[in-house]
Amino acid sequence: MRKKVKKKFAFIILFVLVLFISVGYAILTSNLKINGNNYVKSAVWDIHWENVQVKSGSVTGDNVVKSATIVDSKKTIVEYSIILPKPGDYYDFTVDAVNEGTIDAMVKYVSNSGLTND
Repeated sequence: MRKKVKKKFAFIILFVLVLFISVGYAILTSNLKINGNNYVKSAVWDIHWENVQVKSGSVTGDNVVKSATIVDSKKTIVEYSIILPKPGDYYDFTVDAVNEGTIDAMVKYVSNSGLTND
């Protein structure tokens, strides 16, 4: 009786082994075809200045040679020219940095070039 059980058990093990080998071979030799489309949204870089406002108390009149204005078509340059005739005079303005592009950005520094002390 033990011989019969051992033969039956060996037959079942052999059958399961052949089944796993067959399935494994079928999986490894089958072709896998993947089709798809990927799209990247267009990226736009558009950071500029808007809304220049001179603060009250700033020097005015003949002391302002050129009031703070945005001068180029890309709105990336603000120009101004002023004369501070006496100690304590100041010229203060604000300007909004606007990001209308699709790329996140940050203003790292603002350059004040062309400052003179005449």
